[in-house]
Amino acid sequence: MPFDDFNKRRAIINIFVQSIYLYDDHFTLIINASKKPLSIDNIPLDDIEEAFEGENTETEGCSSLMTPAPPL
Repeated sequence: MPFDDFNKRRAIINIFVQSIYLYDDHFTLIINASKKPLSIDNIPLDDIEEAFEGENTETEGCSSLMTPAPPL
């Protein structure tokens, strides 16, 4: 699948991500995993923000492309 096909990227997210709950300092991600949803709790936002600010060298090859969220 070509990475530049926006509709296919959106379809993959819609299939695998069931919900995201945002809090002040962390978020919870619930993904569709086999027959039962899988919850990944207490993901710290500070670590993610640090990675995108370029302070973490492990993300050097990651895209810095930002796009607005689609309307609900």
